Amino acid sequence: MARQRTPLAQARVEGRDIIHPERYAGRNADSMPPLGPPPDWLSPAAADAWEEFRRDIPWLQAPHSGLVAIAATLYGRLRTSAGTMGSGAMNLLRQCLAQMGATPTDAGKIMWSPPEDDPDDELFAV
Repeated sequence: MARQRTPLAQARVEGRDIIHPERYAGRNADSMPPLGPPPDWLSPAAADAWEEFRRDIPWLQAPHSGLVAIAATLYGRLRTSAGTMGSGAMNLLRQCLAQMGATPTDAGKIMWSPPEDDPDDELFAV
């Protein structure tokens, strides 16, 4: 089975689009919206976890919302259950965090820096 394609946003963050520009030519992923607010159906603890993920993992986008919802639900459950989650749920949370690039090992693979402030923004502010 062939490997899945690396999303363009991830390739940009990791610098792969510079190393192999031919692999990413013609892709248009700039139209993907960023990860929005948590869905209404999440519990308050899970919604807090969602916001924490959105703040701490800034490369997440709207298509990641399903994975973020799973991770937020589990993380919220971990916080409210005083650590009494089963090992299966803990392992699933670990896998979700790894897929989102939220573990130290996986975050080290992503060369991402926050966008710099544009000095011209002051000139065009209303």
